[in-house]
Amino acid sequence: MAIELVADKRSEETPRRLRRHGVIPCVVYGGDVHRQIQIGAKAFQKALSHATRSSRFSITVEGETFDTFLREIQYHPLSDDVLHVDFYQPHADQRVRMNVPIRLYGTPVGLKLGGTLFQIREYLPIKGVRDNIPEIVEIDVSGMEVGSVLRLGDLDLNDVSILLPLDSTIATVKVPRRAAVDEESETEAVEGTAEEGATTEADSGAAEATTDEP
Repeated sequence: MAIELVADKRSEETPRRLRRHGVIPCVVYGGDVHRQIQIGAKAFQKALSHATRSSRFSITVEGETFDTFLREIQYHPLSDDVLHVDFYQPHADQRVRMNVPIRLYGTPVGLKLGGTLFQIREYLPIKGVRDNIPEIVEIDVSGMEVGSVLRLGDLDLNDVSILLPLDSTIATVKVPRRAAVDEESETEAVEGTAEEGATTEADSGAAEATTDEP
C-alpha cells in the first residue's frame, strides 16, 4: 500500500527560505515527468517513519497524482535536517531494481535446544514492475531447527526476479561457536576421566595377578 503525501508546486522562494518555513524542496522525475514540488517537513517526517527502502509514495500535487519510489534524501551534515528529496516515478510496465527489507518472525524450535538464529541477509535485491515490488518480505522461521538453513530459493516471489543465486543463505539456526567448543571440551574431559579410571582398574588388576604368583 502506497504512503500518501500532499504536495504543492515549488514556490519562487529559495530552498533555504523554504526550509526555514518548514517546507522541504523536492523533485519528482522519471520518464517524461519532471516536477519541482515542496512538501511540509512534519508531514514528510511522519511518512518516512512508516516507510522502508521499497515503500511506494503516492504524491498528489494540485489534483495530479504521481506513483513514486523514494530515490534519495539529502541531509544537512551537522543538523541531519532534510535538505532535499528525490522521488522517482517509473512507467507502470518498467522493471525497476529495489532492495527490499527482510523481516523474520516467529521463534525457531531450535532455540529450545540451545540454537541461535543468525540472519545473514537484511535486504533482498529484486527486480520487477512497480506494482509487484513488495514493501517488505516477511518470513516465518518458527519451524527452523538446529542446523536448518533458509535460502533464497525457499521464497515464493513469482512476480519479481531475485538478483542473487537462489542457494544464497538468508538465515540459519545453529549452536554458537563458543558453546559448541565448550560442549566438546566437556565431553572430552568426561571421556578422559573415564579412560583414566579404566586404566587404573586394569593396573590394579595386573598388580593383584602378580601378587598371586608363587
